[in-house]
Amino acid sequence: MIAPSPNRLRVTDATLTECGSHRTKCRSVSWNAPGTLLASACSDRLAKVWDVSGGGGREAREVLALTGHKDAVERVRFHPADASALCTASDDRMVRFWDVRTSGSGRCVGRIDLQGHARHGRCG
Repeated sequence: MIAPSPNRLRVTDATLTECGSHRTKCRSVSWNAPGTLLASACSDRLAKVWDVSGGGGREAREVLALTGHKDAVERVRFHPADASALCTASDDRMVRFWDVRTSGSGRCVGRIDLQGHARHGRCG
């Protein structure tokens, strides 16, 4: 279960795992297929990736902060078959595709410009 609270995400299974502090409201979350990573989309123009594989009631470890959007990130979604592929959609009218292997730096590998559209794109 994922429960939003002011500036934090609370992730529970049998135990509580907390995903650090956010400066602004989280708008969307997504698990990767193996359930080891959680991505969050926030109003502060960032998407973050958290290692939640440890469980056991400890705080999740932030492994990547994905930068590049110029407005609030509204949606985040992992690819259903590729645990290291992530999509973000922002109010800046950009959809970005990321390689989020934790050994890298969270590289943007593609983007779609939706300028002229009334709303942000959706990632699934």
